[in-house]
Amino acid sequence: MIDGAGLTGRYVVNGFDPAGIEYSGILVVEELGDPDELFFQWLITGAMLEGTGTVSDDRIDVEWVAVNPPGTEGLITYTIGPDGTLTGIRTIDGRDGEGTEDVFPEP
Repeated sequence: MIDGAGLTGRYVVNGFDPAGIEYSGILVVEELGDPDELFFQWLITGAMLEGTGTVSDDRIDVEWVAVNPPGTEGLITYTIGPDGTLTGIRTIDGRDGEGTEDVFPEP
């Protein structure tokens, strides 16, 4: 298992929102003081999102909010791979369906 401190850094993001629209970009993960409490900032196609997450075993639950453009928020649950990759299911509050997100440590 990788703890939160082992997850800090920059990542490449590829995903599909709940409507099936593809996006990509960069995710930066930083520690918030407790190694299992993390800050997330996504710079993805057409948006900037921020959130906080808690590491528990091999998963991270992240509550996120759109910063630009504002007004959208939701939850993403990542499964942590043994190599530090993250595989997520993203939901948007007030909308049906789920999106998917694959996150890879930047080389």
